Amino acid sequence: MTFTHKAQPVYYNYNLDGEVLKRSDSVKDLGVYLQSSFKFNLHFTHIVNKAYRKLGFIIRNSKSFVKTETLKILYNSLVRPHLEYASIIWSPQANCHIDYIERVQKKFLRYLYLRENHVYPYLISYNVMLISFKFQTLVQRRIN
Repeated sequence: MTFTHKAQPVYYNYNLDGEVLKRSDSVKDLGVYLQSSFKFNLHFTHIVNKAYRKLGFIIRNSKSFVKTETLKILYNSLVRPHLEYASIIWSPQANCHIDYIERVQKKFLRYLYLRENHVYPYLISYNVMLISFKFQTLVQRRIN
């Protein structure tokens, strides 16, 4: 794998025991997907999909739970670690990537609001829900 920002990089074929090694555009190292272009788009997609799967698991299996505190504990222990693991390496700078990751938490907070108030939060802003449930944005947590 060659890491570069160049449009036309110079490639060298590496040999091991006379066989040319296969070149890759991305690699997973310690749970973080690294791309040859120094972008983390593949990693963002992977962690968001994994977090949505975990969140779906929580929502499907917690229908009989009465306390929303239990749901918060489940979210904080099963979903959020996937969204924060090694974030010092891949922390997004573009607003589109920040929003893409933040949507998982927005969905969870809307679900919590629905469970507590029995009304879907159409007109309630994300910031109001953050304050009412005592959460921080994922951006703030990465900065801290």
